[in-house]
Amino acid sequence: MSIYRAIPALKTQNIHKATTPLVVIYALIIAIFIGGGCGASSRSKAITGNHAPTSSELIDLKNALSIINGSFVTISAAAIASSDSTYALVDCPKCRNGVGFTRFILHRAEPSWAKSAMVSADKTVVYDFNRGETLVGACAYVPKQVMRDFFELRCPSRRSLVARRADRKLIEAFTRIYIKAVGVSLIEAEHLRLSPVCISRRDPRWAGAQVIAGTPGPVVFFQKARSSWRLVREDESRPSSAIRLSLASCVGYKS
Repeated sequence: MSIYRAIPALKTQNIHKATTPLVVIYALIIAIFIGGGCGASSRSKAITGNHAPTSSELIDLKNALSIINGSFVTISAAAIASSDSTYALVDCPKCRNGVGFTRFILHRAEPSWAKSAMVSADKTVVYDFNRGETLVGACAYVPKQVMRDFFELRCPSRRSLVARRADRKLIEAFTRIYIKAVGVSLIEAEHLRLSPVCISRRDPRWAGAQVIAGTPGPVVFFQKARSSWRLVREDESRPSSAIRLSLASCVGYKS
């Protein structure tokens, strides 16, 4: 996201690398035969305030991130949430081939994290970030008690985090506004869309959207003045941190 994503986990701002079925099968077969030899040992330290995973859980977490990353990775630290053992916080310095995020909040909807990663990498990584980043945006994607388990962080209210999804009519209107304001050519416009698009519950005069032009592009904001919406240009001041946080569940929040 930046979560933020997400997360809300995130969400999630989504930059997860696609993994081909061959890579997935290869990662699982090798992991089974070597018993997790490329990962961290079962004595990997726990992150603040949480119990360390068992040896089998650590191997499972390593396998999941290897599947998501598309190659074998090393876990330097891991922790399991005490309030919900389906959530894990993992440090993976070399994930994403050394580019992007290095800390992950994972959630398994399946019996194992590796199986969850095979079913859906995007849903397994609910939030990814780097050390030093603001973590409040993760509250939009991760249960508040889990956030307290991992970071001793009290999340703000749902209204301050979870935006309202825009309907099709409004999405089409925002798309037209964006194309006109940016000066997108007719050819480029055919491959451009805004998704997701959300309205702030904290202040419904603000909206956020992710630009998609073949691949995920920038996050943009719209402001309503009287009865008309307009695109907030890059050279203008961004919405306040409170407004951007209120759109975290839609477009992430990293600062």
